[in-house]
Amino acid sequence: MNSYNKLGPSNNIFSVSLKTLKVAMFFWLLLGWYAIAGLNAQAQAQAQAVEADTVKPIRLGLIPHLSTQIMMKKYRPLINYLQEEMNQPIIAITAPNFKTYIERVKNGDFDIYMTAPNMAAYHEKHNQHIRIVKFTQQLQGVIVVAEDSPYHSLDDLKGKSIAAPDVMAVITSLGEVTFKENGIDPKNDIHIKYTPSHNNALQSVAEEKADAAILGYPAYKIITSSSKLRKPMRILIKTKVIPHMMFMTPPSVPVEERERLQAAMLKFSSTDAGKQFFAGVPFKDMAVITDEDMQRLEDLLLILEDNLQE
Repeated sequence: MNSYNKLGPSNNIFSVSLKTLKVAMFFWLLLGWYAIAGLNAQAQAQAQAVEADTVKPIRLGLIPHLSTQIMMKKYRPLINYLQEEMNQPIIAITAPNFKTYIERVKNGDFDIYMTAPNMAAYHEKHNQHIRIVKFTQQLQGVIVVAEDSPYHSLDDLKGKSIAAPDVMAVITSLGEVTFKENGIDPKNDIHIKYTPSHNNALQSVAEEKADAAILGYPAYKIITSSSKLRKPMRILIKTKVIPHMMFMTPPSVPVEERERLQAAMLKFSSTDAGKQFFAGVPFKDMAVITDEDMQRLEDLLLILEDNLQE
């Protein structure tokens, strides 16, 4: 009896302790599972955050044909559109002048860049860069003089000073080609004075600091209609028409990304952002760049190559 009484209670205690141990083990296993699951979720969230933070930005090069402040304002609709369409950050970059911009293009500082047509031809020939799109608006220059000047033909400008934009500017090269086509050697028969902009070139004539000016025809119309010049101007001759600004990519850009960029830009004009953009710039639309476009730039390419060697 005494032995039974001793054995009975001790077995009950052991049974209760075993059940308690099983419950405790289950609790700790369950707690461990939740902890691991939580850590996995946290790690996954951190990985997603890191991935989001390290999404490769697209570096968009903008040729310095306007002041940086004005250019960024005008191209903001395109920048925002590409960022949304490509689902990648867009970093817009420019340069202080044309020559530095060409160097940055050659160094691979841009994933896609806007450039003058002669520069596009240069980078395609020398750096195997690939065409994306062009602005469909054609580009034309003018050579102008003061309305009361005695100059009525290009021959009258022999030995005279001609104001022009940057030596690397396509309009400047277009003016040089026009002189050559009319039997005048730009390096020996005239003196070209390079200025910071189309406006500066025209102002040089109005202020009698130059006898004539080379500038873009759209710029000429805008300046003469909106600015008060000291003298009225007169167009002496218009240059030939060539393709306008182009967008290119270096060969390092993956094919898939290049194709996505081209597709996005070809439909840009039909979007609200595109309509806003084209309302504020002298362009109309975007289209693919053709072999014929590049062939029309051969003489301008030769001038650019000569200028880069100097």
